[in-house]
Amino acid sequence: MASAILAVCWPEDFPVYDYRVRDQILDSPKVSQSWKFERIWEAYEKYKAKVFELVPEESSLRNKDRFLYGKSNALQLEEDIERLFKKVDK
Repeated sequence: MASAILAVCWPEDFPVYDYRVRDQILDSPKVSQSWKFERIWEAYEKYKAKVFELVPEESSLRNKDRFLYGKSNALQLEEDIERLFKKVDK
C-alpha cells in the first residue's frame, strides 16, 4: 500500500510494488513484513531498477509498471486458456 501512495504522489520516482510485476522480475524477493526497513528499501530499490531494465523504452515509470502488469495479465490469460479455465490447486 505504501508504494501505491508513493506512486500516486511521485509517479516519476516510485513504481507500485505489485506481485504481478514482481513475478515478471525473476530474481525479485517477496518482501516480508518481518524485515527491517533498510532491507525492505534495498529490495524496493532493486525492484525499481529492474522495472527500468526490463522496459527500456522511453516511457514514464508508471507506464513501465503498466506494461509489466499487462504482460503478467496476458501470460495468465494464456495459461487460463490452455487449461480451459479450470482451477489449479496451489
